[in-house]
Amino acid sequence: FDFYLMHAMNLERHEKFLKNGIYDIARQLKAEGKVRHLGFSFHDTEPLLKEVVAANKWDFVQLQLNYLDWKAMHADRLYQVLVDNNLPCMVMEPVRGGYLANLNDECNAKLKALDPDASIASWAVRFVASLPNVAVVLSGMTLEEQLLDNVNHLGNFKPLTEAELAVISEVTDEICKLNDIPCTGCRYCMDCP
Repeated sequence: FDFYLMHAMNLERHEKFLKNGIYDIARQLKAEGKVRHLGFSFHDTEPLLKEVVAANKWDFVQLQLNYLDWKAMHADRLYQVLVDNNLPCMVMEPVRGGYLANLNDECNAKLKALDPDASIASWAVRFVASLPNVAVVLSGMTLEEQLLDNVNHLGNFKPLTEAELAVISEVTDEICKLNDIPCTGCRYCMDCP
């Protein structure tokens, strides 16, 4: 395996992995050359992330990272743990399950005023791709036009400017005022509790 990902690390899995020697097995597989890069995806708290990072020699971590979670869910602090430990970040949910692909009229207008030709989703992709410790941006797509949009914006990549970041911060504040439920729109929890 080029990249072996221990999926959805949380407290329960971390404790099981410690108890059953899974981290030791993973290190052995890497030493044998069966795994080149070892990492995990994470959906939990900053203290647990620090603990999991310290429990093994990792090559990367996959985080849910986007401009809304950056502020509303403190993803900035999770990202900083990776920076502090020199661990590349692989981003999942840059468009937050599609939620950041089409906002309300006011938020859409603010982004369109910056660049009328840019899709609303492209701002989310550019936000995470502008972070210096991001190695990979994983973006779910269902339509060819979404694929082409991502390729266009990342193939001709321009990091966000300070002015663009300021507008994204305003948009994020607006979204947080309107919806305080941290829903990604993935529909995994349907029927929604």
